[in-house]
Amino acid sequence: MGIFGGLIAIPLHAIVALRLKRTELLLQDKLLRRAKREEMLLQHDLEMKRKVKDDELAELKAAITRFGKRLDSELVDLKAAVARLEEGK
Repeated sequence: MGIFGGLIAIPLHAIVALRLKRTELLLQDKLLRRAKREEMLLQHDLEMKRKVKDDELAELKAAITRFGKRLDSELVDLKAAVARLEEGK
């Protein structure tokens, strides 16, 4: 059985080794694709958070601008009131 056993065992071992290697490569490919997909999802999530922050900053800038304009108009009104009071003296 030594020679005949070797004639059967060696090809059988080679077939098993090839299948294991093929399975390993397939699993590596799946893991790589999953990792890329996760990375893309994380990048998308970060971009959306950044966009929300940018939108919030734009809203704050607009509110500050409106507040500044309102203060300017109130300052003009106050200067006019002070001028009238000084004229009345």
